[in-house]
Amino acid sequence: MNFQIQMRKLSLNCLFIFTSLLSCQALLADELVTLGDWRATAKGNSLEAYTSSGTSATFGLYCADNQCVFYLHNGLSCETGSRSLTLMSSVNSAASLSTECANIGANKFQILHPFADVLRTIKQGGIVNFAAPLQTGQIGISSFSLLGSNEAITRVLTLAASRNRSPQPQPPADKTLPGSKRPQDIIL
Repeated sequence: MNFQIQMRKLSLNCLFIFTSLLSCQALLADELVTLGDWRATAKGNSLEAYTSSGTSATFGLYCADNQCVFYLHNGLSCETGSRSLTLMSSVNSAASLSTECANIGANKFQILHPFADVLRTIKQGGIVNFAAPLQTGQIGISSFSLLGSNEAITRVLTLAASRNRSPQPQPPADKTLPGSKRPQDIIL
């Protein structure tokens, strides 16, 4: 009798481990995973953890070719390579960030750096706000919830680092995204 109970427990443990492995593989199958107000997704060789505001603006982490960047995409046009300043604020901190317009796929994004300042704010949770100059001379403000951000970003970084464990050549200099970090060098 005791042997049967132990075998059932072992079977249940194996089933639990198998189901956990399947859920961890969700990003490998190009699926969208929602974690709080954030989403994590994998498409081809790119991985992304992101959230959106009530408007068309998105904020997130994008990883591809052994490099990760934080970005702000607000639907405004910008010239590739152009730079500007953005104020990032949360309940516990504020920082002035540099942004650089870069092409990611078919879209233009404002890459945020320094990377460490953005990561530090995300770790604190709550809400993050970005104030950026608009082409009209006004200031545009976008607010984003950080609920689920740590889980989504951890999932993306773990998968990105595992994809890049084998030594691979670095991307050519013209393909390097501004302010990027290697996923294996990022500590949450």
